[in-house]
Formats: sequence, C-alpha cells, structure tokens
Amino acid sequence: MIVAMKLSRSDKFRFAAEQVGDWARNYGIALSVVGALLILMVALGDYALEGHASAEQGTVVAFGIYADETGDQPLLTIRTNEGQLVQLRVPSSVARTCRAGYRIELLRRQHSLLASPSGCMLGGGT
Repeated sequence: MIVAMKLSRSDKFRFAAEQVGDWARNYGIALSVVGALLILMVALGDYALEGHASAEQGTVVAFGIYADETGDQPLLTIRTNEGQLVQLRVPSSVARTCRAGYRIELLRRQHSLLASPSGCMLGGGT
C-alpha cells in the first residue's frame, strides 16, 4: 500500500537542494573541464584576430571547391610573398575576378590570413 504524503515548502526546497548537490558532485568536475576548454577556445580565437593588421600580396596558384552544408564555396591556393602556400575560402565574387597567376591582396593578423574583398589584379599589381 502506497501512502501519498504532502511535502511542506521547506521539505521541497531541501529535496531540490539535495538533488542539485548530488548533480554537482557527480558532474561538477566534467562541467568545469568543459567550461575551461570553452574559455580557452574563445581566448585563442580572440588572440588570432587581435593586433596590427598588415597588408601583403600573393599569387593565385590553383582553384578548388570547399563543400559545406550551405553549398560549395570557392577555395584559392595562394603563394604568399614569403613563398608559403595557403588555401583560403573566398566569396564567389572574389573568385570570379581571379585566374592562375593573378595577384591578390591579403590581410594578415597574427595567425590569420584573409583575402581582400576587392578581388584579384592582373599580373604584378600595385
């Protein structure tokens, strides 16, 4: 025989507090690790985009396609003035102005490199 018992407000609160305490004991460390990793990822993302931006140029070497859930996006393989080969996703409007051997303006910020939205220039450029 099961007897239904009505709990007072203080008993309900105490029961809820015990549940939260049990949950924190069981999952608190994992939640702390996940939170610390999330904070680290955000900090590293901000670090990659902060600082002085410098303009440089590169030469378009090849083309490709990057497939994602929104569809295919153009991918340019570019040789920087330092001789480094990089692959950058660019908007279709930029890719339409480029051919192999064309120069493209690049923007470098610490560890990130972006293609200029103005597109490519024929030959040596300025």
